Amino acid sequence: LIQNEDIQRLDVRTLAEYSEGHITKTININVMDDSFASMADSLLRKDKPVAVYCRSGNRSKKAAAILSEKGYKIFELDKGFNSWQEAGKEIEKCSENVRERRACGNCEGGGQSRTKEHLNFQILFLYL
Repeated sequence: LIQNEDIQRLDVRTLAEYSEGHITKTININVMDDSFASMADSLLRKDKPVAVYCRSGNRSKKAAAILSEKGYKIFELDKGFNSWQEAGKEIEKCSENVRERRACGNCEGGGQSRTKEHLNFQILFLYL
């Protein structure tokens, strides 16, 4: 399901975790950030399902509850990114200087880096 191009992919881990590796074509919004709900509303579409994942599945449950309450159709990646990686599925890794440049050299080709106002909310990439 998460590989379906019609599904919005949401990584709810920290920026540091996301930089170390993530599923391709994902949006990164840290669920522990106070602005999570408002950022989700500004970046996600309610008319398209959202596949949510974190490292092991705990934080994604929190994100799923918040987003479901707001009217999104949510699917969770069973056992999180760890299980995805252990299964040998494709991932992307950001370049080492991602924090200085605020853009991922490895990821830039597949999507677009966000504007400064989005970066202020710790959003790196939006792939739709």
